[in-house]
Amino acid sequence: MAGIKSMRDFRSWNEDMGVKYNPDDYHERSPLPVKCIEKLRVKTILRLLDVGEDDMVLEIGCGAGNLMQAFNRGRLVGIDLSAALLKKAGGKRYLTQYNLIQSYGEAVPFKGEVFDKIYCSEVLEHVVNPGDVCREASRVLKNHGLFVISVPNEPFINMIKNIIYFLRIDKILNSINRYKFSRDMTEEWHLHSFSLDYLKKSIECVFVINKVRYIPNRLFPVRIVVRCFKKGENHESSSC
Repeated sequence: MAGIKSMRDFRSWNEDMGVKYNPDDYHERSPLPVKCIEKLRVKTILRLLDVGEDDMVLEIGCGAGNLMQAFNRGRLVGIDLSAALLKKAGGKRYLTQYNLIQSYGEAVPFKGEVFDKIYCSEVLEHVVNPGDVCREASRVLKNHGLFVISVPNEPFINMIKNIIYFLRIDKILNSINRYKFSRDMTEEWHLHSFSLDYLKKSIECVFVINKVRYIPNRLFPVRIVVRCFKKGENHESSSC
């Protein structure tokens, strides 16, 4: 986070990173195992959200719209800070009603309790204060609404990357794939190294986790996806 001293600095840095780590390249040109994991992540998010035809759905950090394209019901709103990524998102085709807005996740431009479902996928690791984003999500989420979050399981991912670099497989992967992998994303684009415990601490003031899913599975937990309810609401908790 060196050099980021203001929201203007953050906005400029975020724009540069969004261009360098093009999400279209990641979703479409990554190695096959990565693409399979990402497809499973998207399916898991859709299943946990269980969006109805008339649900108002917000994506915080919609990027290039890759996940929004998977929805075939609901009324979608995607917000993102990057003008370049929103331009990419605006050029895509969607299967349901949508709207794109340039905004900070820490300052969602809606009044309180507007959305039935909110999701934030692979975003919290990129923001200065994940807790602020979660507080905004709680503010604009209706009572008894759902909030779904996915984050990279950074300690596990870095362990796998260390093995890949030790075996020098990275050179092969980077030579055949357009998307180039960093050895440790916390060196550049990830401002936080998420694990399930770190995620719980980031949301504990406003949300309670109801379900946890590991992508692709518990033995190889590359991604963590959780479904949350507002704190104080009476819901039965489940971690499986």
